[in-house]
Amino acid sequence: MNKIQEIEYKKIKEKLANREYRIGLDLGVGSIGYAIVSLKKCDDSYLPEDIILTGSRIFNSSIGAVDRRMFRLQRNTHRHRRERMRFLWKLLAEKQLALQPSEDLERKEKSIDCETSQKRFPIEVLKNDPYTLRYKALDEKLSLFQLGYALYHIANHRGTDSVRSFLEDADEKVKENTETAKLAKKTKEIINDKKYRTFGEYLYKEKIENSPLNEREKVTNRKTAKNPQKEFAVTRDIVSKEVEKILAHQKQYHTNILTDDYIEELKKAIFYQTEKLIPESGYCPYFKDEKRLPRSHKLNEHRRMYEALNNVRYFNPVINEKTGEVLNFEEKEFLIKEKEILFNELLKGTELTEAKVKKLLQLPEHSEIHLQGRDKKKIKGYALAGLEALSFWPKLSPHQDEFLHEWNSLPGEELKAKLIGYGLTENEVDELFDKIRLPSNYAPIGKKAMEILLTYIKKDGLSYTEALDKAIDEGKFKVDKQSIYDSLPYYGKIIQESTQRPIGKSFSKQFADKNYKKPNINKDEEEFGKIANPVVHQTLNELRKLVNEIITLFGKKPLEIGLETARELKKSKKDRESLSKQQDKNEKHRNEIYKTYIEPHLSYIKSRQENPSNYILKFELFEEQKYICPFCIEEITPDDIINSRVDIEHLFPLSESEDDTKNNLVIAHNECNADKAKKSPFNAFGHEVSGKYVWNKILRNAQNLPPKKAEKFGQGSIEKFLENKPMLNRFKPDNSYISKIAARYLACLFDNFDKSSKVFCVKSSLIAQLRIAWELNSVMIPLAKNILSEKEFEEFKTPRNKKIRMDNRHHALDAVAIAYANRGYHNFLNRIHAKGYKPNYREKSWLSKILLPPLNRNLEDFKISVKNSIENANISIKHDHSTNGSLVKDTAYKLYYFNEEKYIITTLKNVAEIPFKEKKKPKDALSFSFM
Repeated sequence: MNKIQEIEYKKIKEKLANREYRIGLDLGVGSIGYAIVSLKKCDDSYLPEDIILTGSRIFNSSIGAVDRRMFRLQRNTHRHRRERMRFLWKLLAEKQLALQPSEDLERKEKSIDCETSQKRFPIEVLKNDPYTLRYKALDEKLSLFQLGYALYHIANHRGTDSVRSFLEDADEKVKENTETAKLAKKTKEIINDKKYRTFGEYLYKEKIENSPLNEREKVTNRKTAKNPQKEFAVTRDIVSKEVEKILAHQKQYHTNILTDDYIEELKKAIFYQTEKLIPESGYCPYFKDEKRLPRSHKLNEHRRMYEALNNVRYFNPVINEKTGEVLNFEEKEFLIKEKEILFNELLKGTELTEAKVKKLLQLPEHSEIHLQGRDKKKIKGYALAGLEALSFWPKLSPHQDEFLHEWNSLPGEELKAKLIGYGLTENEVDELFDKIRLPSNYAPIGKKAMEILLTYIKKDGLSYTEALDKAIDEGKFKVDKQSIYDSLPYYGKIIQESTQRPIGKSFSKQFADKNYKKPNINKDEEEFGKIANPVVHQTLNELRKLVNEIITLFGKKPLEIGLETARELKKSKKDRESLSKQQDKNEKHRNEIYKTYIEPHLSYIKSRQENPSNYILKFELFEEQKYICPFCIEEITPDDIINSRVDIEHLFPLSESEDDTKNNLVIAHNECNADKAKKSPFNAFGHEVSGKYVWNKILRNAQNLPPKKAEKFGQGSIEKFLENKPMLNRFKPDNSYISKIAARYLACLFDNFDKSSKVFCVKSSLIAQLRIAWELNSVMIPLAKNILSEKEFEEFKTPRNKKIRMDNRHHALDAVAIAYANRGYHNFLNRIHAKGYKPNYREKSWLSKILLPPLNRNLEDFKISVKNSIENANISIKHDHSTNGSLVKDTAYKLYYFNEEKYIITTLKNVAEIPFKEKKKPKDALSFSFM
């Protein structure tokens, strides 16, 4: 600690004056806002008093899980393919089936060097059509170079691994997998019906034989603008048989070369599958000799469904017997027998909606069912229903649990071989892969522990966490007494059930004997594992550093810590009625769409193994657009939708806007979607004045769409949207998870009997209400003056309670509201919302007095104290060390804001100390003059 820090620490510590304190934390995916307030003892409780310190910790958030997987998949796919083909080249060259590799083959090639056959085979051989060579290889002698070229071509197009889908997969991926499996099955049937010996012969006869070389189109099964539908697909086992037939026939001509050992090496090289690195299941924290269950295990599924049913809220109408008017709603719990009815329905694999619950339990017409959890509109059905309904499932009886573990951990072809070893036929395995989607990864506990918790969850209506606490209290689980820490340790030490061991090769037992190089990894992560989601991992690590620094600063732990969560206030009777009517209207409309457009084609849709419900949204958009394609302004017919000649398109590209709501969706012809590409409507067609797309027609037609869609067609609309983009959808689940897991993590600072009251969660809706009641949004307006245009500044000054997010201090402002938000506020607001009151926080009424800050402080004085604290808030920015450049490395600067005249830069030293040199003109630079 330097001298300046010591002086500042001393000032802040003196301001607290040895009082107890509370920390308010606003946790996000790239920021932590914090506020420390002193506490004053009032009777048996403490109330927040003075603001001691505020600040914001800013760091670059990791990309979302979807993008992460996509980039990793692309990177690994390219690398694996490049290395596999280089290895095969080397192997072919050993026996003169290819040109000799260069001496520097072992060096790491750049992607631009990954040019393949042109430098690996003689020019004369490259003049041969590879499909023709693959066909001739079954009956004629090929030269060694021709044979090598044919095998190299097969390795480049070796078919897809056995296709299977997980429940977590995006709908697009599942659809693609389904289409691929369907095409592969169709291709196999053609090969069998026409008695083609190999896939290569099928391609030659169907695509090559009757087309002159200079006229035939490139053989491909990729979707293109010219070829919107794939024509064929093949699985790797079919291609493997082709290689065996080719090598068996060519062996008679090249006996000395094609030995059995060499043939085996070639087959291994062609079909080499990179070993899949998967997290091991790990062991149950309570029965340490037992592995954790797969999430797809029936016990974990039963736990999920019962817990979801326990979370359902049922409101029974209280009706005036004389008038029939609904007077109020009485909250009730489902009886055990009612839950059993719903559970048995879920076991069929069907989803439960509010309407279905009412029907199954024969509830009154005006009753309300509130489904809670991640998906508030439905409870997902039993994930294993489809699997257990398959006729061959009993064959796996001795291996069912083992199979669920292997579904998570084995590559497709390896799993396929294992299932055949269990007694399933190839057709049965294909059916399994085609039809079944299971959850991936593992539950936090093992089989014995899950059976114990399930009894509490089922019988007592508890959540998983409540059941766990009860099992520990009753001695069913032996656990080490939780230590109380003076500062936060690495989070993995506290919440081990949420972590997994690193999946680097050296840490997986399956690779223990292969001598892989141990990657550089944090010692704590190696010992305790880490949360797989890097967004959450990063935020918890930053939280640890921040809280520990606060504890060091004051020399003691906080008495309380407040966090923000995302649960809403109760809705009023009027709001509930309005919402219920709208839901009924929407449900009725969807039923009409289903009956009108989908039912007549039901058998055709099911024959393609598609879910009929997936077409509902398309037909909703179809009617909303009045049957017109929004880009070419031509008609769309129901037949176009059923036969997949149209697609759902995002008006603002999903990759930029992260907006997957209905307000950003239209339905359009396949070709129109392809031509629009990943652009906004204006950027794609705004310059078109004639031809297929005419901008004036597009704009005129857009006026028939709902206003929020129509505005997306305007010039500059996407730029305006991106300037004020809401929290990225991909981060919303991360943000919710962060607050939940942080509460469990922070609890290690307190006694087990006291931790629930010491770490309390504040609802985000309450924070918004208090910010309005205390007029805190106005605090940011003068602070943001330097970074707002005059027009924007005037807009923010208007009394609309608009939140300013451009200044990082707004995170600290939220933390202040969290630090002052006592539980009494939420209880009070819940009561008035439930009764339908709409308070006006600007009126000096009895309500505004009740919502004054704790200790009944004067609102204006309170606002001044908040303003002073936010003006002096500490803003720390964790700079991205992956950014190159000496200016960044030496000064850790950040360009915060700029326009034509003003610059705001954060830096570790004075700008005057940064040496700026005029860039010299290169000696070989060329001079140009324009006349």
